[in-house]
Amino acid sequence: MSNPTPQPKPRHAFAHISLTVRSLPAAEAFYTPTLSALGYELLFYHRDTGVMGYALGGEEVLTLYEVKGRVRGDEVVGRWPYGTHIAFHAESQEAVLRWYAAALAHGGTDDGQPGVRDYYGPGYYAAFASDPDGHRLEAVAHLPVDGLGRVDFARLK
Repeated sequence: MSNPTPQPKPRHAFAHISLTVRSLPAAEAFYTPTLSALGYELLFYHRDTGVMGYALGGEEVLTLYEVKGRVRGDEVVGRWPYGTHIAFHAESQEAVLRWYAAALAHGGTDDGQPGVRDYYGPGYYAAFASDPDGHRLEAVAHLPVDGLGRVDFARLK
């Protein structure tokens, strides 16, 4: 019997997803047990800033932001105006640039030009655009970094 050909590990379509919630304690009471059943772990919980995150395999995949404001029908008026945020994995800096150009060319609006965002982590290169319905989208590539954690642009050439 021959060994099957190894298959590449599937890549997640999304880098992470962010949602708004009305109550962080209520969201924690729901999401922690339900996501634990799937192997997710509570990564951080910052009651003072109204944000919490869950990880799968040590990688943050879901962030919840507590709405600081009023709810008017289905519309939330408050601190975090983006009800939904989806970040797509990109293979390279060039892929982020292509995605951003396509988003703007097809009705999207700029929500953050392509660039390094070290405050999200070493080598975090992303661009942001809102779709025609106002959903905040992101394309993110994790670029190589040098020994100091800075993007190593020489290795990109």
